[in-house]
Amino acid sequence: MNKLEILEDIRRKILSEHYPQGHPLVERELCTIYGVSRTPVREILRNLVSEGVVEQRPNRGGFTVRQLDWEHIFEIFQARMGIEGTAARIASTRASAHHVTRLRELRDELAAVDTDHLCADGPRIGRLMHRVLIDAAANSIMTEFYDKLSNLTTLCTNIARQSIPIEINSQRHHLAIMDAVISRDEDRSEAWMREHLRETCRSMIEMLYPALYSKLLEKRASIAM
Repeated sequence: MNKLEILEDIRRKILSEHYPQGHPLVERELCTIYGVSRTPVREILRNLVSEGVVEQRPNRGGFTVRQLDWEHIFEIFQARMGIEGTAARIASTRASAHHVTRLRELRDELAAVDTDHLCADGPRIGRLMHRVLIDAAANSIMTEFYDKLSNLTTLCTNIARQSIPIEINSQRHHLAIMDAVISRDEDRSEAWMREHLRETCRSMIEMLYPALYSKLLEKRASIAM
């Protein structure tokens, strides 16, 4: 495997939770797994640090898969609200017949998912929906920022799918978003996307940090979230 292939394989293992959040990425072990020296492994890990999915511990303490805390989660969703809320609005006017057809297909598929399969199928369909809306918005700068956030978004999705209530709400929100975009309603498209991201963020923080939830809301009350 070359360096790019190794990087993609480690990234895939992180995003699929083969290497879960907080997992140490030991250079020596990775050298053995991939049959390369420490120099390319260290370069690969630093690239993954720049992508946001790996952290380098201070004082040459090694590398770990990024462990998202509440502030990371909040900032990720706040960034997504700005990008994806606007993208949903634009998509409602720019979406081609192809995009609308694809949204109808995804809507029907998501509506048919029952609770027993929601934690598996809901996030998968949701990722496809978000991608279609970004593509439909046809804004190259917005797409660039969305792509930079995509790996961190997947780390958040891995947390959210542990909760059936979160996925039930996401299903309802995703259906409403797609209905609004298909009907070419700019205001509803943006409003539902922002509501979806806002409520998912709050639910995740409440699930992970129940004792701090009220205080965290007060701390961030002045920020549009």
